[in-house]
Amino acid sequence: AALAARLYAAALRRAPRDHELAYGLGTARAALGDAPGARSAFREATQLYPCCPIPLVAIGKSLLEEGRTRAALRRFDKAMEAAADEGESAWWEAAVNAAVCALEIADSEAGGMGAWAAARLPGDAAR
Repeated sequence: AALAARLYAAALRRAPRDHELAYGLGTARAALGDAPGARSAFREATQLYPCCPIPLVAIGKSLLEEGRTRAALRRFDKAMEAAADEGESAWWEAAVNAAVCALEIADSEAGGMGAWAAARLPGDAAR
């Protein structure tokens, strides 16, 4: 992963407008455990090609792993907006992760998941 990060960084210096190289650098940094560096590269990929949801999903997953659930949910929502349609795999990955975020947020609020479910689900489904 360290070699990959160096190679992606070198390639990105030669082709600074290549969003795929920026995403690759983020992936290599994530593999090295450098979450802030990975998110920085993923943000660069997003700036270079805003309609691509894949780096937004990667940022969201990184934030979710750090327990930054609300920030992660915002990225997953943006990824779903950026995806061409619901048939795109990045849309589904964002949607599933957004649901995980929503459940974690609901569980952490007063009353926990049980109170949240009771308020939203009819009859016996909440029990």
